[in-house]
Amino acid sequence: MAHRKRRPFQHIMADNSIKQIKEYLPDEWVIREYNPDYGIDLVVEIFDYVDPEREMCEALGEMFFAQVKSVRKSNISKINVHPRRNVEKGPLKEDRDETKEIEVIKFKLETDEILTINSMGAGVPVFLILVCLDTRRVFYVCLNDWIEKVLVPEDPNYLDKQTKIINIPVRNELTHDPLSHNMFRFFAKRMKFYSAFNKFTYQQNELIYFFENAVDRERDLEDYSDILDYLYKTLHFITIIKRYDIWAAGNLWGILTIFQVELNELEKKIKNAFKIIISSLESEKIFEIPERLFDFQWTPPLLITEIQRFWDKLVNIANTYEEICREWNLPTHMGDELT
Repeated sequence: MAHRKRRPFQHIMADNSIKQIKEYLPDEWVIREYNPDYGIDLVVEIFDYVDPEREMCEALGEMFFAQVKSVRKSNISKINVHPRRNVEKGPLKEDRDETKEIEVIKFKLETDEILTINSMGAGVPVFLILVCLDTRRVFYVCLNDWIEKVLVPEDPNYLDKQTKIINIPVRNELTHDPLSHNMFRFFAKRMKFYSAFNKFTYQQNELIYFFENAVDRERDLEDYSDILDYLYKTLHFITIIKRYDIWAAGNLWGILTIFQVELNELEKKIKNAFKIIISSLESEKIFEIPERLFDFQWTPPLLITEIQRFWDKLVNIANTYEEICREWNLPTHMGDELT
């Protein structure tokens, strides 16, 4: 028997889920829906107001993707998690002598969808956002990180299954509260972080190469041309990385504020050393330099050592991000401790 076009309840659930997410995310953020979608439902672009009156906002060049799912009825349960060694450095190994209990919502995800997200890599974060239609509560977890830090270590052969259960921590809740948006703001900067990490490593290698060649080429401490070139190159590198937006995320990741202060202090110290060297060379009073700048000695130059140590710390930020930040909000012992 013929009937008019029908609308399945699954479509209603999907529409209501999108509406709920839009209600909770800031109004100034731009949410674009993919249609048709193949594992990605939304892309969210971050905007911030630029005036106290909140009449104009601008794009930050930051975004994240989202796979949206919904359930008619929410069912919160508890799981036990244990401390474990860093899964990036070796196979999963847990300390079963210590246990932590966390609340989660379980959701069954098709392996095809997981594989699609995994193939994207970690450069752009993809969140699983789960909407509970009965309570209007919304929970999330970063799928890229869950796959690498939880799924693969626990089940390397997950591709042989049709589905996998993902435990979404209840603490990861999206609400009207601006604090609940901070994790999305931080993860949306991931492309900028990875770009900065790559630049830090490049600059470190260049500074090491330049200094080693300068030492091989000239050991006469009365000729400061190589030192001046080294300091000039360092100032150029500082100018480049000071422009990066990542330093504005210090309110989300406090270590960035510390490094920004150190970067500015190092820049001032190098500029002062530059002036003293030039003026000393012009006045032909070279040996007065150590006396006039107590922390700038030549054998070895403490300022150059400080520069090298600072770039070592910059490069180590990438390790901290990989080992610590990417475990934030995950259903793991460390994830619960850090969140």
